[in-house]
Parts: sequence; structure tokens; C-alpha cells
Amino acid sequence: MIDDGVLGVLWVAFMVAQGIGARRAAPTAYRDKDPFYPFYLLATVLGLLLILTALGDVSILGTHVVPEHPAWFWAGFAVTAIGLGIATWARQRLGRFWSSAIELKAGHKLVQDGPYRLVRHPVYAGILLAALGSGLADGDVGSAVGFAIIAAGFIAKLKREERFVAAQFGEEWRLWRKRTWALVPFVF
Repeated sequence: MIDDGVLGVLWVAFMVAQGIGARRAAPTAYRDKDPFYPFYLLATVLGLLLILTALGDVSILGTHVVPEHPAWFWAGFAVTAIGLGIATWARQRLGRFWSSAIELKAGHKLVQDGPYRLVRHPVYAGILLAALGSGLADGDVGSAVGFAIIAAGFIAKLKREERFVAAQFGEEWRLWRKRTWALVPFVF
């Protein structure tokens, strides 16, 4: 079987790029006092650990639900790369307004172009697509559980984030919401 480490390389490169981009963010004008923020981060980390490490191979979690075949691995690898590409594009489009926390940056504007024309949370959508691809490449129950944990964390966070953004941008946000999807075009 192909070494799953190549998936890890994609994820590490993505995380390094995000860290570099975060240093270019505008100063924070206001931060949501979200007591659940550490849990969103924990959900993402735990989910990725289940997908990308041997932790997801323990006991029943290691049961394969996708055939162990190079074609499945490379399909998953491609979906991972596309997902991380979407997340990177969305993050770059936000530019100085990006933050992993729910924040309002100095001079913050509601970005509505690029991937934000279709969905309000394309960074989350891209990361979820990448996690789905990595899970497909790994193909076991642990990966499915990891994906579900990441998805639950992002959905909880985006609901809080939407309330925050609605309060900050009012009618501009409501009009944008009417013409976009939250996470997946034509679905949610």
C-alpha cells in the first residue's frame, strides 16, 4: 500500500502556509468571547489525528470500508489537494481579515467574491473536503469518525460565527446570506 505520509505532507504544507498568513492579519478590533473555541480546535486536531495517524487504526477503527487499492488512495489524495486548494484560495481572499477565532479585524469588510460568492464558509468547506479526501485515501472507520468530528466542530462554529457576522454587518450580511450557501452549494 502507498505510504500515507504523503497526505501528511499536504496537510503540514497547508498548516505552515496558514500560520504564515495569520501573521499578516490586521489587528483585532473585537473578539467573540466564545467559551467553545478550544473545543472547535480540539475537534479539528482529534479528527485529523484519527484520519492521518495510527490512532485511527486502533481496534474497530482500523476496519477498512474502502478497498485498499492505489486508485482509491490517489483519488483521495486528489480530493485532499483540491480541498486544501479551496481553503487556501478562500483564506487568501480574506487576506488581512482572516482569523481562526471569531473576530472582527480593524477595517473589516464582508468579503463576498471569489469562493465567497457561493458559500459563506469556504475555508471550512475546503478543509472538510480535504478531510473527506484523506479519509477516502486511508479508507477505514477511524477516518470516517475523524471526518464526522471535524464536521461537527465546524458546523457548531459556523453557527456561532454567522450570528456574530450578522450582528456586525446587519443588512449587508442578510442579503449575502440569501444568495449563498453556508458550506456546501445546493445542499447546506
